[in-house]
Amino acid sequence: MTDVLFAALKAGALTLPNRIIMAPLTRCRASAGRVPNVLMEEYYGQRSGFGLIISEATSVDAMGVGYPDTPGIWSDDQVIGWKKVTERVHAKGGQMLLQLWHVGRMSDPIYLNGKKPVSSSAVRPAGHVSLLRPEKGFEEPRALSVSEIKCVVEQYKRGAENAMTAGFDGVEIHGANGYLIDQFLQDSVNKREDEYGGSVENRMRFMLEVVDVVTGVWGADRVGMHLAPRADAHDMGDSDLPGLFRTVATELGKRKLAFICARENFEDQPLGPSMKECFGGVYIGNEGFTAETAREAINEGKVDAVAFGKAAIANPDLVERFRTGASLNAPVPETFYGSGPKGYTDYPTLQLSTFKIQPSEETDSMKKILAFSGSLRAGSFNQKLVKIAAEGARVAGAEVTVISLSDFPMPLFDQDLEEREGKPEAAQRLKKLFSAHDALLIASPEYNSMITAALKNAIDWVSRADSEDEKPLSAIAGKTAAIISASPGGYGGSRSLGFLREMLGNIKVTVLEKEFSLPKAHEEFEEDGSLLDAEKALQVKAIGAALAEA
Repeated sequence: MTDVLFAALKAGALTLPNRIIMAPLTRCRASAGRVPNVLMEEYYGQRSGFGLIISEATSVDAMGVGYPDTPGIWSDDQVIGWKKVTERVHAKGGQMLLQLWHVGRMSDPIYLNGKKPVSSSAVRPAGHVSLLRPEKGFEEPRALSVSEIKCVVEQYKRGAENAMTAGFDGVEIHGANGYLIDQFLQDSVNKREDEYGGSVENRMRFMLEVVDVVTGVWGADRVGMHLAPRADAHDMGDSDLPGLFRTVATELGKRKLAFICARENFEDQPLGPSMKECFGGVYIGNEGFTAETAREAINEGKVDAVAFGKAAIANPDLVERFRTGASLNAPVPETFYGSGPKGYTDYPTLQLSTFKIQPSEETDSMKKILAFSGSLRAGSFNQKLVKIAAEGARVAGAEVTVISLSDFPMPLFDQDLEEREGKPEAAQRLKKLFSAHDALLIASPEYNSMITAALKNAIDWVSRADSEDEKPLSAIAGKTAAIISASPGGYGGSRSLGFLREMLGNIKVTVLEKEFSLPKAHEEFEEDGSLLDAEKALQVKAIGAALAEA
């Protein structure tokens, strides 16, 4: 029987390869000017296996922000930043929508250049401004005038147009969680007495005007709506929540939107099933689901797909984990918001997790690998790469000895080493090491450097014949090698690999097809020696593992 989570789903013009959706998740990692950056490219690229990615909430205007370092979609630089994100996702076979957002009253003058937040009415929310320290209570917002409402509608239109320029596959309008659209919908906040307040029809007017301008840009079949029918965020409430949200779903259904995604826990008489019926289209559930409860909800017709939030944060390969029944990484809430890769792009995938498996206890049959870094300086980029690759080899069942040229005396760096009388002590030591190991893992810096020449001398010396016919020593001939290279200045890495490959081939060493080059190493490493990019770390470890299994 086909697993319903992996059945394709048609949502308007979108065809989802599976029904596991990445929910919109505020992570506060944008750069200055609220511009998406390389870290965000990596984060979303890692999650391209989801049936659909809905981006984090993205402000349509500078007056619509309420958190530090959330992205926007009103400036040219923001559009350029987002375009790089969508290109990464598309290159990996994924599809992605931008969530259009205005926080309304859920902000503070500190985020708005000293201006007061705006809302449907001048009703101050309870609670404190999000992520602001020391804590500060929300201020009373200013009610938007009718002409200002029209301007905000146009901001949503501009955001939709910019999202198209940035290469998204569609957009989702954020109408949930007590933000601006929700502040117009629910009568605990909306106290207006004009055409935007009073009756349900009037309170829906702003939302529907936004829907109409956005669908005018994208077409209704590439637009979704995010709702929170429980009014359980940011001090919201309505005198008739079921009636309000069923009416909202009905009106959105008339406009043939691609989907509704609703954040609502299904454990306590959810409104979702009746909203789904009123809407008549694809309905995505969100909050508190597991793989199993998601399957149940889909099979029972309560939802068509499920969006996952915290599980998506901690498991970039959540789709594959659900497919195989693998265990999940636990999220680390302390890193949900903030800067840097920690808790953002460093959660392990299933492939990375395999490196935690203990090697076989049958150590007598272990392959012995000599991991050799052609580097003088302790803690160099190539030494770091060797250690990462060695970890992969060890977990794949090999015994690894890690050495470096920095462990040997300076005669190795003499280009005329072979002219000296007798074999230097360094070469004798290296010969013994090479003889005692089955395979070589070699890292070298940029081409034609003194260090690469020294590495050549080291290998060259131990492969000399100790008889007149100069047959290569068994110390190195016939072994298998893998090569990796890191260069600090953005040059030379691939040339160094080619140089080493040729040299090793000449002395009858079989070189694995797998190799790795890091041309701008100074941009790639954490202070602790780990790689910033978890996928690159996996590639390096995989080379070590491949050598162990060769």
